[in-house]
Amino acid sequence: MNLRALNRKKNLALRAFKAKVAKSVFDSKNTNIFKKENLSIIKKICFLRNDNKIGDMIVATSVFKEFKKAIPNVEISVVTGPSCKSIVLHNPNVNKIFVYKRNLRAIYKLGKTLQQEHFDLYIDMDKANTFESLFLLWLTKPKYAFGFNRQNYNMYNITCDFDFNKHHITEWYQQLFNCLGLDSYTNLSYELFLSEQEENNAKMFLQSLPSRPTILINAFAGSQQRCLTVEQIQTLVKNLKDYNCVLIGQKNRMQNFISNVDWPSNFYHSPFDFSLYDIFALIKLADLLISPDTSYVHAASAFNTKQVAIYNKDDVINTLVWKPLGDNSHLVYATYPYSLWNTQDFVREIEKNVKAIV
Repeated sequence: MNLRALNRKKNLALRAFKAKVAKSVFDSKNTNIFKKENLSIIKKICFLRNDNKIGDMIVATSVFKEFKKAIPNVEISVVTGPSCKSIVLHNPNVNKIFVYKRNLRAIYKLGKTLQQEHFDLYIDMDKANTFESLFLLWLTKPKYAFGFNRQNYNMYNITCDFDFNKHHITEWYQQLFNCLGLDSYTNLSYELFLSEQEENNAKMFLQSLPSRPTILINAFAGSQQRCLTVEQIQTLVKNLKDYNCVLIGQKNRMQNFISNVDWPSNFYHSPFDFSLYDIFALIKLADLLISPDTSYVHAASAFNTKQVAIYNKDDVINTLVWKPLGDNSHLVYATYPYSLWNTQDFVREIEKNVKAIV
């Protein structure tokens, strides 16, 4: 077992120990009994989405939309990490946003603020409790609290069994609706709301390129093992000579990637001053996205943009749970880590899919 694996094992063990301590301290009985007819009195919902993962928040926009459809006058609040705040900032289905920071003093302050909201329903979509999540729920004191597989916790008075490893992420939300007695979760589509300025920025950039189809290429992912190499992208761009190939990503990662490399004439990169939402606008307007499985994949699903999404061929569960929605998504399965994927095999597989859908 390597150092990374040992460190992960240690962190998981520590997390489980802290959660056990939190259960013994905070797990007081919620005596309210939920019945499906209680839905008529649900006026305020708090949705815990505090993991600060942008792709997860994009997916969650479908459930905000469906809750508003099921209970039109409900007020939806979202607890989110700082990076994900922008994903719901202009979402008309979200009424209030509370930013979650990972320290006990900030969590205590947040919990006391949430307590003043007097929520009717608190929805925790985490797979397992942590010390922090139990502490926050204890402070918030909602009338009803939902969590999957929480039969052994007193603070949750709505729960049901669910195997997270056997279902697509949208099915988690469908099961949530079933548990609450709602049957209106029918439109699985995600939502991203762009400003006129963001769309104009993307249009101006795309119009500055030669008149031919434009392919966006993201080489980066949350883990280094899922990042693509300079050689892989450089060779791919050379083979896609009939397309504008635009590298997208964070400024510092792009700068390191493109420096001191002889790029083909059909290679471009998104402007360094583009925000995350400017990149989303590019994804909406481009002809195709090529990306490892990151937030960009889910953004493409939100806009129904054609895409080639790269997944680890040996991680069946991750693909099942997080694969993109829609008929415009083609999945390619890679050797892991992706840097070990033979460049010619990579280019051949991607090029085949590009020509099939553009």
